[in-house]
Amino acid sequence: MQAWTVPAMRPIFWQIDTPIRPYNSRLHTTLQPRDATAALRGQAVWIAHLDQGTAAVAWDWVTVRGVIPILQDPLTIITNIQLRVDDEAITSTDTNLYLNHLLHHLDWQAKVRRFLRSRNLH
Repeated sequence: MQAWTVPAMRPIFWQIDTPIRPYNSRLHTTLQPRDATAALRGQAVWIAHLDQGTAAVAWDWVTVRGVIPILQDPLTIITNIQLRVDDEAITSTDTNLYLNHLLHHLDWQAKVRRFLRSRNLH
């Protein structure tokens, strides 16, 4: 799955006080060509199968010190999850905070490092 397809997915409405507990999830990552900075960069897409349907979160990453993947821009996370409090949508700022918190708890950085090692790019 590519990051650009996430906005076209069916929205998943999620109450913010309910933990996301997928029964199956996976992470896809892609590598982009190196730019003038020579930093490795790419995109990651986390896909989670929930009772309500398939949720996806996508973000860009870049490496620092050659091997440590970090969020390229914490404010440009893409998702089809529409967060709610008492069935009302929350602000985009609160959504970004929640999604950053979610990504912090995923093991995405280790998976990106394994991806880079598998291509001898570590």
